[in-house]
Amino acid sequence: MDNSLPPVHDWAPYEDSLVRIKHSCFAMHELYRERYLIARRRMVYYDVPIIVLSAVSSVFIAGGESYLDKQTVQVTTCVMSLCVGVIGALKKFFRVDENREQCLETYKDLFRMFCELSLVIDMPQHTRPGDPQQFSTETASKYAEIMQRSMVLEHDRVKRNPIYDDSRPLPIEKKRSIFGKSRSVRSVISQESLSPKEMDRTLEC
Repeated sequence: MDNSLPPVHDWAPYEDSLVRIKHSCFAMHELYRERYLIARRRMVYYDVPIIVLSAVSSVFIAGGESYLDKQTVQVTTCVMSLCVGVIGALKKFFRVDENREQCLETYKDLFRMFCELSLVIDMPQHTRPGDPQQFSTETASKYAEIMQRSMVLEHDRVKRNPIYDDSRPLPIEKKRSIFGKSRSVRSVISQESLSPKEMDRTLEC
């Protein structure tokens, strides 16, 4: 008796790719979550001075002349307004708000995609809905779209993204020739020769 699945339910050719995308969603959503929390904490260094200086400047404008001469009040409020403007300009220049919101959006999209893939992959193949080829194509396109509009992260863990763990990886010699001048990539290449225990300790850093 032939127990093989019909072609419409043959998920085997697409299983590895879907698992790689799932693992990549998990790894990258954690990175973007960390980046979002860091960006949210850094907002304090911009917003708090703006709030305090603006409030103090308003107090000086409203009643400062009752205690200080007019010229002193004008100079003080002018300096405070200048500081508020500089801090606001720096905040806009470094795109603090945009980067924070972008990291949050990417984190949510990757986490949602991870949950969807987990539900499908954990199901028996004959009970999975839809056509496997179409599902795999749509999933890959959705993942690529999320990563294309996401913010570029400066982190060595990005280079260990599971999406790169395909069945035909780039040879180590080729990596050295291409990325020979990159210190961070050299460290990633050297880690490929580590033992599993050493690799685990490295990934925890």
